[in-house]
Amino acid sequence: MRKARVGGAWFPAVRKVRLNGQWITLAGGSPEPALPYVRAFDGIDDEIVTGVGALSAMTHGTVAFIMKRTGSGAVEAMFAPHSSDGTFRGEVGTSTGNAWQWYSGAASIGGALTNNRWFFVVARKPAGTSTPRFSSYDYTGGTWQHVNGANARAAWTPAGVGGSIKMSAAGSDFPLAKVAVRAAWSNALPFAADTAGDAAIEASGMHLSAAAWLTRGPNAMWLFNQADISTPVPDITGGGANQTAITGTSVDTTDPPPGFNFAIS
Repeated sequence: MRKARVGGAWFPAVRKVRLNGQWITLAGGSPEPALPYVRAFDGIDDEIVTGVGALSAMTHGTVAFIMKRTGSGAVEAMFAPHSSDGTFRGEVGTSTGNAWQWYSGAASIGGALTNNRWFFVVARKPAGTSTPRFSSYDYTGGTWQHVNGANARAAWTPAGVGGSIKMSAAGSDFPLAKVAVRAAWSNALPFAADTAGDAAIEASGMHLSAAAWLTRGPNAMWLFNQADISTPVPDITGGGANQTAITGTSVDTTDPPPGFNFAIS
């Protein structure tokens, strides 16, 4: 039986269609177990850029990711919208001082991380000028942390149609890290920015399963478990925020987040 790889999982191939000048194999049926690989970034210029897809109007909302920072302790972007002319709009990722940050004109910082440990992170910010909240799970310690950012920040200016999602901020803040998965909810908080939302995140199972992420309805989601860097990273929601450019990176086949299942169903 012919098979097609979609979002890091193998499906029985159904048919091919032509989209934007390229032939794409559609898939159906149930996926086989996905590869437990992750993508490594060198902190110099490694980056995967995607289109904005359904995130073009995002001014606030939720960004989640699983990452392992492998050094530096600097500002490192996991999610950074840019307009079509390359103007930096905002950023979610790590900050100096080993903390998480939501950046909009300036950073709102909270929480704590340790180098060379895998973390599952959910950062969410309500509309308008508001305080972001960070929830994180430390895979090494098996512990949760939930904190508010240090200060309120304004809304982002939307990236707009034709914009991009980068892993840098206008040519800086490149991650020195390994990344397993990332997702975003545009102008939506599937988990409230309060203690009730904290409890819902802990109960969601997202720290253990990619399928649990999809059930929360992200507007874009990316698995970074491709077996080769020549395979583009797709937006597995079908929202269109697919890889448009890549610089460097490497595949790590030996160091996935402990206990995390990459299968999407």
